[in-house]
Amino acid sequence: MTGEERRRRDGGRGSRGRLTGVGVGPGDPDLVTVKGVKVLTSADAVFVPVGERGDTGYAERVVLAHVAGHRVRRLTFALGDDAAAGPQLGRRRRGGRRSRP
Repeated sequence: MTGEERRRRDGGRGSRGRLTGVGVGPGDPDLVTVKGVKVLTSADAVFVPVGERGDTGYAERVVLAHVAGHRVRRLTFALGDDAAAGPQLGRRRRGGRRSRP
């Protein structure tokens, strides 16, 4: 059932949506799982992370190989490779202690 069909069934009133995370692999659109492609192509909207510089990243390129551009929504995140990402939190080491950045 598409999002439009769900809205009609619900009489136009808002209903709870569903958020599903899909791993897009190492950056090759051919390596996304069959189930991942099904989820992406059946979604009303697909959200992709975008760095503060606005560059198109691996995730967005992979998603655009499977989803029409008008259904893709870009969400700005402070990604690790952004110069303006700010201070990074220490990473966890074995034993649960944090290392210093």
